[in-house]
Amino acid sequence: MKKSNIGRIPLVDAIIYISAFLLIIYIFWLQLIWSQSLVIYGTTIIILLCSMVKFNKIRLDLAWTLFILITSIFGLLVSDNATYSLDASMVVFKAFLFATCILNVMKLSAGFKVVRVACIIAGLCLSTMLMISGVLINGRVTLSDSMNGNVISTSILVALIMCLYESIFVPKRKILLFLICFYMFSAALLTGSRKSFVGMLLIIVFYFIFIESRRKKSATKKIVFIAIGFMVVALAIRYALENAVLLDRFLNTGYLGDQNRLNYYMNAVEIFSANPLLGKGWGGFAYKYGMYSHSTYAELIANTGLIGTLCFLGCIIRLFRGLRDQYGMAKPGKDRQIVILTIGSLILILGLGIGAAIFYEMNMMLCIGVIFSIAKPSRKYFNLEEAALTSIYFA
Repeated sequence: MKKSNIGRIPLVDAIIYISAFLLIIYIFWLQLIWSQSLVIYGTTIIILLCSMVKFNKIRLDLAWTLFILITSIFGLLVSDNATYSLDASMVVFKAFLFATCILNVMKLSAGFKVVRVACIIAGLCLSTMLMISGVLINGRVTLSDSMNGNVISTSILVALIMCLYESIFVPKRKILLFLICFYMFSAALLTGSRKSFVGMLLIIVFYFIFIESRRKKSATKKIVFIAIGFMVVALAIRYALENAVLLDRFLNTGYLGDQNRLNYYMNAVEIFSANPLLGKGWGGFAYKYGMYSHSTYAELIANTGLIGTLCFLGCIIRLFRGLRDQYGMAKPGKDRQIVILTIGSLILILGLGIGAAIFYEMNMMLCIGVIFSIAKPSRKYFNLEEAALTSIYFA
C-alpha cells in the first residue's frame, strides 16, 4: 500500500503543476482574448481534487471562506434582485476559488516556482502584445476596443512582483530579471493606468530600500544596486512625463473618470446609510447604478454592510498577524526577505483596492493566494513543522 501511494505522488504533483501553470497563463493572458468561465472552474476543480488526493484535505483560509459564505447568503436575502446577486456572488466565488487553488499549489515543493514562472511568462506575453499589436484608444493602448487597459496593467504589475520574488530566489539572474521588470514597466505605461504606474514604482522602491539595501554584500555592491534602483525610478518618471495621456490623467483634476469615481463613492455611502447592517448583497451597487463602484471599500460597505466589512477587515488583520509571526520565525536572509516582500505586496494590494475591487480581480486574487500561503493565518489547518518557510514553501 505504501509503494502504491508513493508511486502516485509524482503524477499528482505533475497534474497540479501543469494545471496551475496553464490556468495562470490563461487568466493573465489568454482570457483577455477568449473568456470562458468553464475553463477556470474545470481547471480549479482538477487542482483541488488532486490536492485532496495529495494531502487528504483541501487547504482553505477559514476567515476568508466565512467572509464569502456569510456575505453571499445574507446578500441573497436582502438583495433587490436575487438572480443578479447570485451572478455577482459567483464572480466573487470564482476569484476566491482561484486564490484557494494558488494556496494549494503553494503547498507543493516547487509550487511557488510554478506560480512565479507562469506569471512572468504571461506578463512578458502581455507586454509584447501591447507593444506589437496594441490598439490605441483615446491615447491609451489596449488589446481591443472593449478591453479596459487597467486590467492589463494590473496583470503586468503582478508579474513584476513575481519577478522581484524570483530575484530573491535566484540572485544570479537578478540583472536579467530587472531588465524584464523594466520591459514590462515600459509596456504598462502605454495603457495610461495611474494606479499600476504608482504601484510599480512603490513596490520597486520598497524592494530596493527594505530588501536589496539590506543584503550582506560589500559597500560597493550596495551602492551599485541602490544606484540602479534610483536609475530605474528616474527613467520611469521620465517615461511618465513623456507619456502625454498618463501625465494628463495625473494633472487634470477635472478628469471625468475621477468625477465618476467620487460620485460612485458617495452613492456607496448612501446605500450603506440606508442598509448599514447587511448592505444590498453582492451586485447591489451595480444593479442600482449600472456599474460597480471601482473600489474595494465602496463595494464592501454598499454590498455587504457592516457585517461583511468587519469580516473582510478580520481577514486582513489575520494576514498581517500571520506575516508578523512568519517574520519572527524566518531565518535572516532569503526567508525573511520573502516575508518582507510579501508584507509590501499586501500593503500595495490594499492600496490598489481604493481604485479597484480586489475580490473581482483574478490577478489580484493570485497575490492574495500567495500571501495566504506565506502568512498561513489559519493555524488550525497546519502544524508548526509545516510553518518552516524554507522546508515547505521554498524548497
